[in-house]
Amino acid sequence: YKQEFMPPGASGTKTKRATVRVIIDAKLDDYSPGRILKSLQKITTEETKLMQDLPFSRYTFILHFPRSGGSSGGMEHRDGTAISIPAYEVRGNEGYLDSVAAHEFFHAWNVKRIRPQSLEPVDYVNGNDTRDLWFCEGVTNTYAGLVLLRAGLIDRATFYERVAGAIQVLQSHSARRFQSAEMSGREAWLEKYADYNVSERSISYYNKGELLGYLMDLSIRHACRNQAGLDDVMRRLNQDFARRGRFYTMGDLNAIVSQLAPAFDINRFLAENVRGTQELDDATYLGYAGLNVVTRQTERPAPGFSASRNAGGFLEVDSVDTGSQAEDAGLQMGDVLKMADGDPLPGGAKSALPPWRPGQTIELQIARDGETRILKFRIGASDEISIQIEEDAHATVNQMRVREGWLKGVTHSTSGIQ
Repeated sequence: YKQEFMPPGASGTKTKRATVRVIIDAKLDDYSPGRILKSLQKITTEETKLMQDLPFSRYTFILHFPRSGGSSGGMEHRDGTAISIPAYEVRGNEGYLDSVAAHEFFHAWNVKRIRPQSLEPVDYVNGNDTRDLWFCEGVTNTYAGLVLLRAGLIDRATFYERVAGAIQVLQSHSARRFQSAEMSGREAWLEKYADYNVSERSISYYNKGELLGYLMDLSIRHACRNQAGLDDVMRRLNQDFARRGRFYTMGDLNAIVSQLAPAFDINRFLAENVRGTQELDDATYLGYAGLNVVTRQTERPAPGFSASRNAGGFLEVDSVDTGSQAEDAGLQMGDVLKMADGDPLPGGAKSALPPWRPGQTIELQIARDGETRILKFRIGASDEISIQIEEDAHATVNQMRVREGWLKGVTHSTSGIQ
């Protein structure tokens, strides 16, 4: 399809046009071509409007939906992206493809053109200092969420759930207390090691970076009464650096934010929340938009281990909690779960752990090194904090101005709120 963009203040003769191609490698029964095309048109239109730029003449989405094996993910390129999602996940959660596509398409600007100096020149031997990945990948996640909302592919309630879910994910990682967002990116080279991905060892720069993007946006809008936002920061980085073939530093980012919102102490924000490990004050930042963070505590089962689908679609243990009854029973990382309490554990889309209860004694049949073993142990218990974001019915005019600006991608001059 054709993507069009008219620069602000330009006449119709100045309209830029690009061809967007969508190539799908999958069984036709596993997806809806019309739905995918409609979603991608909304995503590309919204992001082009957001960035006020169309930096390519042709862009290609290459989509793979394998029926067996493989994992979900995407890889950005300068004028395209390759995305692979198992067919069962496409069928069961159509919105997931939208989210990945929105993330990868935004990379056409953030990372592929708007590049930090720390990634240049690319060092294929020793690796680059990647401490800026919270912005490269995390803030790209921020825009994946905002774009889906602004394009009408999700509603406000779903967006609030997404933000609350991101908060909850970070809170579930005790490593947030000692690993900063900056250091998480710098240690990205360790992600191939399984123990790095446990919550006691590391946080995700995708996850915390996404939250930092939201909070930075709210802070900017609050400080300047919604006369500017993070959208303006991205456009400035694109105009002043990407389009001029320059690479930015964190100092450049600081300068742009300070110009747009002088009352926002961006240096302190970065020191505490990006380079430091201070707990994110989500309630204060979301309060700028008249939003309340509501927490509830419930008891949930703690199996003492985690498992995910392997290449064959079966549940494979990827971590075992130290000191847990699962560890005492002999469960090990790499064990493949075959049966639970006498019932087979199916593979593929239906592979999931049973809904165990705290204190319940379970029996697992596992496969390890070609042998079948039986393990018995008791399910533990842990307190789970569930988080919800709710709109304050008594929000002030200023809070409403920030909220509408944030959610709709507008500033005070165009928000319509007096």
